[in-house]
Amino acid sequence: MVKLSSADELQLLANKLSDHIGSGDQAHLSVDFDHAGFMTPDHLMALFHSNGREKQLPATPTDVFSLSAGHFYSENLLNAPATNGQGVWIIDVSKPAWTGQMYMLRNIANGEIWYQVRHTDKNGNTDSRATSGWTKIETAFPLWEGDFSDINTTVNLADQRAKFRLIRVAIMTGGGINSVETFQNSDEFTLSAGQVTSNAYGAYMYQANLRLQGLTGHLVVNRSVQLTADGIKPYTDLIHIKKIEGII
Repeated sequence: MVKLSSADELQLLANKLSDHIGSGDQAHLSVDFDHAGFMTPDHLMALFHSNGREKQLPATPTDVFSLSAGHFYSENLLNAPATNGQGVWIIDVSKPAWTGQMYMLRNIANGEIWYQVRHTDKNGNTDSRATSGWTKIETAFPLWEGDFSDINTTVNLADQRAKFRLIRVAIMTGGGINSVETFQNSDEFTLSAGQVTSNAYGAYMYQANLRLQGLTGHLVVNRSVQLTADGIKPYTDLIHIKKIEGII
């Protein structure tokens, strides 16, 4: 028997280990999504799912209401809400005991969030109080916040106006009017406000046109008048823009 040196014995063990690791799926590989090892790929994915990672659904259309409780993602869903473009859906399904189901869908492409509750009793009867169909959760993104009233002022927006379904604008006047107006998306919006005078018969009327183009915004018009028993005359107070938000 040939006695090996310690260095040779270590090298022999290293060679055997290298051969074992490289010998295919029957050996103890380092586990990944393509090879079985101490843990199979299915076991690894199950571990990821238990930690909250979404499961990819098949490329063929999947009925969202056929899904069991869990977290999923898909580009091809049946019975999903109508949206501006498809993209990838993140789907969360909750089914607590016999109390029904809640489906929460988030669209990665446009950021829309939808949910639907199908509430049933233990006999499978639908709760008449539960709403029917998909409900959209409106999400507001701040585009600008501050204070401006001068038509020569240009403000920088945090994102493109055209991305949003609605535009919401908060205004204020020196006379104490505070209001919020919501508009269908456009490049120009007419803001108006009115206030009855407290000490006489009369009123103050305000109007401003806000234009949003690209990543900037400015007032095209900002004016006010005072209505009195003697007629109409210009007024010094103006509308102040306080906040601009985009809503999806």
